[in-house]
Amino acid sequence: MQRNVFLLSIAPLRWVSVFLLAVLMSACASKSAKPPADLTPEHYAKTTTVTPRPDQDAIHLNTEKGFEEPYEDNRHYRGTYLLAAVDRKSGKAAIGVDFMQMTETPRTKVVVTYDAPEGMMRQTIYVKSGRRLCRENDCRVLESISIPLKESLVRHYAKLYSPNLATHWTYRIGDDYTGEISYAEMAGLIESIDRARKSLPSSAHGAE
Repeated sequence: MQRNVFLLSIAPLRWVSVFLLAVLMSACASKSAKPPADLTPEHYAKTTTVTPRPDQDAIHLNTEKGFEEPYEDNRHYRGTYLLAAVDRKSGKAAIGVDFMQMTETPRTKVVVTYDAPEGMMRQTIYVKSGRRLCRENDCRVLESISIPLKESLVRHYAKLYSPNLATHWTYRIGDDYTGEISYAEMAGLIESIDRARKSLPSSAHGAE
């Protein structure tokens, strides 16, 4: 995978990561009653959480989760989030997929591959780890892996959404995890980004 050089250096990715931690710790990511295949872009756009705090430099967005990854308790947590941060001045959006899990053996870096219009992309990403939490002799760490995505890539797959097909964008983390995000969820996020831009000064409306 190539780095997202058009984004606002690395700052928006920090916004995304900070926002995600708040989502995780408050457990505010929704779970739809419908199966993922029945969720539409309109559903995701309507249920996207928007955080337009005036004291922040960006409007933060995160989509509703179509379904939760199974876990026994917080020690075995695993979750994937599709997030964005829209800069208030430029209108540019930093988009990312954040994968988080509780693990006994946290990594310092990992190879990530994912679908792209030009073929499979590959990148080595540094892993963020929280403090070690122990219960009796069971100790685990919250591991966070952020995959930055170009807006053009997300828009490409969003346009491929069809109500008659259960289509997904696929990514792989290391050798042990393969994840998917539906085209409908991507389309819902894009609609939310466009709506956020319309709330900004006219000079920021044309950014992408």
